[in-house]
Amino acid sequence: MRSLQGITSVFLRKTTRVLFFIFLLTGGTTALSGEGNLNFVSISIDDLNAFATLKSLYPGTLHTPNIDRLANQGVAFVNAFAPVALCNPSRASVLSGQYPATTGVHDNSTHWYDALDAAATLPAVLKSSGYYTSVIGKVFHTNIEAAPTTISSIIADEATWNIGGWNGNVTDNPFRVGPLAMPVEDHGDFINAEAAVDFISNYDGGDPFALFVGFYKPHMDWVVPQEYFDMYPVEDIEFPIHMTDDLDDIPDFMERIVTDFFHNEILSHDFWKQALQGYFASISFADAMLGKVLDALDANGHTADTVILLWSDHGYHLGDKENWHKFTLWDEAGRAPLIIATPNAVNTGARVEQVVELVDIYPTVLDILGITSSNSLAGSSLIPFMQNPQRQTNESAVTSMYGSVSLRTNEYRYTRYEDGSEELYDVRSDPHQHVNLAYDTTFATTKAALIEELHTHPAVNKSIFGTAGSIVGNTDETNIIVAGPYVSDVTGGSLDDTYFISDSTLPINEMPDGGIDTVFATSSFVLPDNIENLSLKTSYGQNHTLTGNDGANFIHGSNAIHGRAGNDILALRFRTPGIVDGGAGNDILHGSNGADTLVGGPGDDTVYAHSGDDIIIGGLGSDFLNGQNGIDIVDYSNIPGPVRINLAARQAHLSDGIIDQLTSIEGAVGTQSSDLFIGNAADNTFWIGGGDDLVAGGGGIDTVALPLLSNELILSGYVTDGSTTTLFYQVDEVDNSVRFTGIEGFIFEDGQHLSLAEMTALADGNMVGQGEQLLFDFDGDDSADLLFQHIATNAVMAIDGDGTGNQVDFNPVTGIDVIPTLDLNGDGSSDLLYRRPDGMIYTRNGAAGEIISGYGNRSGQTLIGIADFDNDGGNDLLFRRDNDNALFIIDGNGGFQTGLGINDVADVYVPGDLNGNGTADVLLRDRDGGIFSREGASGAVITGYGDRSGQVLLGATDFDGDGDLDLIFKRLTDESVFVIDGAGSGFQLGFGPRPNSAITLGGDLNGNGSFDLIIRDSSGNMQARDGVTGGKITSYGDRTGQDLLAIADFDGDNGQDLLFRSTEDDRVFVINGDGGFQLGLGTQIDVDIHVLGDLNGNGTADILYVRQDGTSFSRDGENLLTIANYGDRTGQQLINTAYDQYRALVPEGVWTPPISADMFSW
Repeated sequence: MRSLQGITSVFLRKTTRVLFFIFLLTGGTTALSGEGNLNFVSISIDDLNAFATLKSLYPGTLHTPNIDRLANQGVAFVNAFAPVALCNPSRASVLSGQYPATTGVHDNSTHWYDALDAAATLPAVLKSSGYYTSVIGKVFHTNIEAAPTTISSIIADEATWNIGGWNGNVTDNPFRVGPLAMPVEDHGDFINAEAAVDFISNYDGGDPFALFVGFYKPHMDWVVPQEYFDMYPVEDIEFPIHMTDDLDDIPDFMERIVTDFFHNEILSHDFWKQALQGYFASISFADAMLGKVLDALDANGHTADTVILLWSDHGYHLGDKENWHKFTLWDEAGRAPLIIATPNAVNTGARVEQVVELVDIYPTVLDILGITSSNSLAGSSLIPFMQNPQRQTNESAVTSMYGSVSLRTNEYRYTRYEDGSEELYDVRSDPHQHVNLAYDTTFATTKAALIEELHTHPAVNKSIFGTAGSIVGNTDETNIIVAGPYVSDVTGGSLDDTYFISDSTLPINEMPDGGIDTVFATSSFVLPDNIENLSLKTSYGQNHTLTGNDGANFIHGSNAIHGRAGNDILALRFRTPGIVDGGAGNDILHGSNGADTLVGGPGDDTVYAHSGDDIIIGGLGSDFLNGQNGIDIVDYSNIPGPVRINLAARQAHLSDGIIDQLTSIEGAVGTQSSDLFIGNAADNTFWIGGGDDLVAGGGGIDTVALPLLSNELILSGYVTDGSTTTLFYQVDEVDNSVRFTGIEGFIFEDGQHLSLAEMTALADGNMVGQGEQLLFDFDGDDSADLLFQHIATNAVMAIDGDGTGNQVDFNPVTGIDVIPTLDLNGDGSSDLLYRRPDGMIYTRNGAAGEIISGYGNRSGQTLIGIADFDNDGGNDLLFRRDNDNALFIIDGNGGFQTGLGINDVADVYVPGDLNGNGTADVLLRDRDGGIFSREGASGAVITGYGDRSGQVLLGATDFDGDGDLDLIFKRLTDESVFVIDGAGSGFQLGFGPRPNSAITLGGDLNGNGSFDLIIRDSSGNMQARDGVTGGKITSYGDRTGQDLLAIADFDGDNGQDLLFRSTEDDRVFVINGDGGFQLGLGTQIDVDIHVLGDLNGNGTADILYVRQDGTSFSRDGENLLTIANYGDRTGQQLINTAYDQYRALVPEGVWTPPISADMFSW
């Protein structure tokens, strides 16, 4: 209520406090029995419509037994009005005892702890007066724990606010209404109610306690347990009292603001009653939480010694005035429930009709508890009305909405909007404010008196209103200036001024060093010189741009904010995406709940992205970048590189020693230089910008993002050493590469997303058939050899795998591409394939080095695969002509062998023998997704496998042991894995859905003659499945943080084994294919481990060690005895690791789609 009286005194002692309480409440109306100090409990309920305490306002039934119970214990004030019908400013006023004109908090953009004197807030005053004070839940607008520690410790002895589980997960309607889809015990209000009960039940301190509890419901979302929805059958729900075309007589100014998209959607979906059901259910849920607190007070004997206050921060529109939500100047938004219950009061159940204000709460609480404070308070004590509920006065209440203000008396509501337009309602005859009398001359005298009363009310009396001409503020006073649309210019004073403006071009003249000034704008606005703060008004639209000046600004808005120079604080609001550009200076940026772009600019910036999937561009400078909630990306594409981005270590190292601190970041965009990316435990995405990049994924499902998958991007190679893989690619004819480990997928600029298996499916062939022949056995002794190329001279030489020395020297091949192949001439040894720059291809014998054959000029032709298509013991070459897609086979010894005709298909593979006739066959996928096979010898069609659109071909092997290969697929829709017979007999075996799992063809793991499958799920657990039955062979346990380097038979038991390397400590070890530890290789720091096959010819796979100093040696895979030392190979490239090591994960008898055909073709 209107009052200028302050309460000034020193704190009274506790015993005096009790006597003071008796003195205030006695006089035949109340009495206090017993001795001791009174406790105090404040319960605030967010967004609570006054229906809860004034049931006559709503024609239907509202179930609030505990609110009713408390009202029957105390006194209900049914015409209590909020200073602002919005959470933050209302709570700031209630808890400080000051009007918004004093607090400076007019909307939700200002942090209450920045605006209020913490020591002067009601909880702090009770704490300093000897109360043990606890704050639980939403009491202040935001979590008290978010305030600086020094502030929260002043306000309360303990403070908690559980904000998890408010809303569950409602996705079946756009209105965020529905039953809670999780246990009620996980709901934040339930947790906070339990915390309050625990406090009441266990507090045993010697001082009285002051407990502030805030419940979030019925704030949206309206998601509470089903039982509360069941209280309100939709068919029984009544609409609130409303009138068709109710907005026809309100000013245009307010009609533009109040036009409610939400209400239009409610009507178009015929959802009004369902929305009311959700809101009422949320009220009843909050009422039940209130009941838990009241029960605890009863059970612990505290009802007799505790003052209980129930209040809401404001009311709520429920479709009346064609509006939902709050923040208007009508009764429905401004009127808030208020109940005060004191021990042994005799006026229990009474209702006070007199208009009062929520700022009256603070002085009333101090009065009841017998505390006086030196703080000057705006409101007045409500004790007189508790003594005499029928008491009537001429006091009034003011509710503001920025520069628009509304006066509420017992008889009328008068409103003046910022543009000077007005409303007037006789609330005695028109309680729902349907008929605007402002321009009815019959009420001219009444309106004039109300205007006079409004302008003298302490909530407004410092405001200067203008609709036209110039406005000049008071030089030595704090001004609140409300400038209508026709004001020509405004001049402020020397202190802190606040401007509410409607014209985005309004000139504002402020003195240098003239205080801290704030502009609240209606639309896009550029901040004039000497003004520090700028805020876009809530409800005035969102697509506006706010621009600062060169000073230190605080700017709060939506859509776009530009800070310019100065150390600025810039913050978005609303859920829609926005852009914040800090400009020069050390800035603090806050995102919204949408997908924002936050640009720090030059300087050392701090970014808090908040909710939504955001892009954060720190710029140059040492920045702190916090993604908070959502999937957030740091973007370094616009700065000089290289950068080293380590999400696990929460740092990014830029040039010149600059370090950014990163928190809650899920992705990163690199520079055009050679960058390093290291992931964290989340699902990461890394955008590589160019250069030779290195990417190491973390514990999640990680993705590398490449440029647009089109002619601009050319995959030119793809090799792996078992633990890491390198992709070579060209963009605009510039060579780049990315080396990665722990990456599960790829994404392109056009949004196309491919798993690692799908990426390999892009390749056009396979060089190595079924892998039954050693690729690097150049001397035909059934043991692998090592092929080196000297980097300086390009000399190529083969070294015997058992270390007996040089085997053959192939001489330098400068400018000529060299690839090792299988046996082309049938002499039992591997050979080398050469291609000159002019397109000529020829081959050399691996044993002697002489030329076997020339294959002529193959310009414009792609080598698809190398295999024995005619069963002559020598491998042949399958080419595809680029201009017409003709397929043909050239004999390994030279000469045309077979033509397969023109095949305009998407993919061509050479998996091996599909029909069991002893020759390699060709697998083709047409452009519509259909797959079919053709004989390599004759070109005849073997069979068709149907339309495989949306299915990834994982590989081929003989799962059932019938002598021909079978095909294994993964369906993308449900990630089911299944086997199709290679000869065309149809479905063979299903392994079920395997979501987010890596599938590896493991060869024969248990030695039973059939080929098996290895499955690694998203949590890191790995198991083997039998290729015949689908049953589990064994579990390899949780292999998180362990890279699978190779699958090979290390112990000669005819079953494949698994070689792992720990990413944490570099331990290397072998696990038997059918389960159990087999062999430990120790910790291999700075040593690369390779598996090239059988190096010493004893029938088991062996291990090659390559140190960083260039030396290399090999050990037997069964017993780790040294096979050979190969000396210092500094300056020499081991070609084996570039071509055969990718086959370390492709055991004998297994084919997988090649990672890139370009690894084998040119």
